Amino acid sequence: MMPERDPALSKAVAAPDDVLRAWEATRNWWGWAAVLFLIAAVLLPQLACWGMFVDGVTYATISRNLALGIGTWWEPCYTETLGATFHEHPPLVFVIQSLFFRVLGEHYLVEKAYSLATMLATLALIPPIWRILASSDPLLRKDSWLPVLLWILIPDWNWAYKSNLLENTTGFFCLLAFLLTLRASGARSVVGEATWSAVSATAIVAALLSKGPVGLFPLAAAPIIGLALARGELRRGIRITCFTVAGVALLMAALISCEPVRVSLHQYVAQQLLPALSGQRHAGSRWLVPTTLLEALTPMLVLLVLTLLVAKRHKRLGLVRRAMPPALACWLVGLSASLPMMVSEKIRAFYLVPSYPYFALGTGLFVAPVLASWVPPLRGGMFGLLRARRVRRLVAAGIVVLVGLSLCLIGTPRKEREPLHELQILQSVVPRGTVIGGDASEPPDWLLHAVLYRYLLVSLDTGGSSSNRPFYLAVPGKAFPEDYENTGLVVRHRIVLKRSPQPRRRAWHGRVSGRDHVNIRPGRTARR
Repeated sequence: MMPERDPALSKAVAAPDDVLRAWEATRNWWGWAAVLFLIAAVLLPQLACWGMFVDGVTYATISRNLALGIGTWWEPCYTETLGATFHEHPPLVFVIQSLFFRVLGEHYLVEKAYSLATMLATLALIPPIWRILASSDPLLRKDSWLPVLLWILIPDWNWAYKSNLLENTTGFFCLLAFLLTLRASGARSVVGEATWSAVSATAIVAALLSKGPVGLFPLAAAPIIGLALARGELRRGIRITCFTVAGVALLMAALISCEPVRVSLHQYVAQQLLPALSGQRHAGSRWLVPTTLLEALTPMLVLLVLTLLVAKRHKRLGLVRRAMPPALACWLVGLSASLPMMVSEKIRAFYLVPSYPYFALGTGLFVAPVLASWVPPLRGGMFGLLRARRVRRLVAAGIVVLVGLSLCLIGTPRKEREPLHELQILQSVVPRGTVIGGDASEPPDWLLHAVLYRYLLVSLDTGGSSSNRPFYLAVPGKAFPEDYENTGLVVRHRIVLKRSPQPRRRAWHGRVSGRDHVNIRPGRTARR
């Protein structure tokens, strides 16, 4: 898809073939080594530890429930008291993740493994996309490590993939649709265009069923590619878009014809989508989109400026100009994935995660020709050090050590305040499937709801029937229902009370303080 090689590139890299091959192999090895090192050093330790962002725990809980037969594909269940039918998001991510729970069990590493799998699947799509965009230039085709490296250097990359976000799966399906659109744009016949577009439509529907309308942006890819990469190709881009839109419409019509699907999606639109678009659900500001993009992409922008300066100094601006069309196409697709979110007032920074691979691809296409045109001396100096087998073996060993250290972190809390130990003790007191009461006057603790049901299958009731539950979570210093005794356990700064089998002789005057539980043995009535 990239324009034919500029003679300036051949002139810029005029060197013996053995030197070119050695330099190409060297930078590719070190590029992929850097990718593996960052994954092992930054992401794997976070995935090994216990604990996760509340949204990720919520999605894992719903997925685990499906694996246990609690809820159905189109009526997923969160907890018995909070989201008995969960329609805040379309269900495809929960369905796919539930397969991991069916195979691997209920261990906390299951959702971590799923999140890692979405990252690796997305990473695997970047090299084939790169090879298509740089298909006419063999010197650049093997530099597919460059956009991958730029992608994982974005700060939100690590945060997203350690948190089991819906955006991870959505981003994979959108990038897959982009790859298939590139295939359609390179097809030699209308039948080929229609075939690739139909498969792309399937990926877009999967993205739509993962996160909602934000998964539709790959529909803009074909016209952008037609405009940016070749003159006179806009008509083909529009034709491919029409094929893809028709495919999406047919697939969605077939799905909606099934009543459970129609009811589920109607509930999603009514509960989540329309309130978010109308401003009833406010989280952040629509101006968070450009500010987050600017913050995340600043390193890439700096790299682009440095590339221009180097190219100008060494008279290689021709290389940069030739790389502009595919780079611009990728950046425009990235903007189409992010800027339309400004129509909603409900914006979080991680909503932009699916757009980041396109910016990385565009920046890589811009930088790669200048990088490839620089060939250091074959012998001695930095090149000799980079080619040394001992150095490479040392780096490879370091990566293996990092992976081993990550494995050693399995079972340790991610943060000191994580309630891992508290939940382990509570598990021996509160049976699975129990509904416990809680103080309705306190602000909702969404993480408490999530971890109780994810790890203990325990629901928290803060409604009118909370005082009738066999257990109650009391807030220190606040009133609590009668006929409960202190178990001596604390979960997220709440004291666990158990309903007494007999009325208590001495009352606490309806209050419990933070000191009341200190020296109380489990099963004994707390006394002042």
